[in-house]
Amino acid sequence: MKNMIGILAAVALCWAPTLNGQDDPAKREQDKPQMPTKGSERDTNGMEAFLSAHPGLRAKLKDRADLNHDGRLSPRERAYALQLLKEKHEAWRKARRLKWLKKHPEEAKRLRDRIDRDHDGVVEPDEVRRAKRVKDHIDRDGDGVVERNEVRKAKRVKDRVDRNDDGKVGPRERQRAKKVVKKVRKQRRKH
Repeated sequence: MKNMIGILAAVALCWAPTLNGQDDPAKREQDKPQMPTKGSERDTNGMEAFLSAHPGLRAKLKDRADLNHDGRLSPRERAYALQLLKEKHEAWRKARRLKWLKKHPEEAKRLRDRIDRDHDGVVEPDEVRRAKRVKDHIDRDGDGVVERNEVRKAKRVKDRVDRNDDGKVGPRERQRAKKVVKKVRKQRRKH
């Protein structure tokens, strides 16, 4: 169950409000609790905040990645050190999200309700897979983090596809959107 909550938190936190257009800044209350952000504008994936929170980590990773113990990191060892750093960073980010969800149970419930498609009170594995697929689709640069600009773009696309303005993309609207995308791709190939 803890693992399911962790997956749920990691998948849903960044994009869940955008699926049915509820992330309109004009509608959002100012005092609503906010999920911890990635870091400064310059720090695109929160690595600076992570490293500042763990001051001795660089030396430990260097020692661990120096496989031949010569005191220098070869390109292969540097790649291994970077992989270790990314793994530690991702675990730290998930822990921060879980900690935030524990402090804000009402937000956790709201997110769980958004992912629970059949509203039976249980988030099933297929619902988690669907949520992850949607998140991966919104994350255009594939860095594992859904940024604000990616959310805005996904919302604009959804608004264009939702022809009857009911806040949902139905089967007919989805089919029409697929035809339009296919047509545009075909035109781009010609040019």
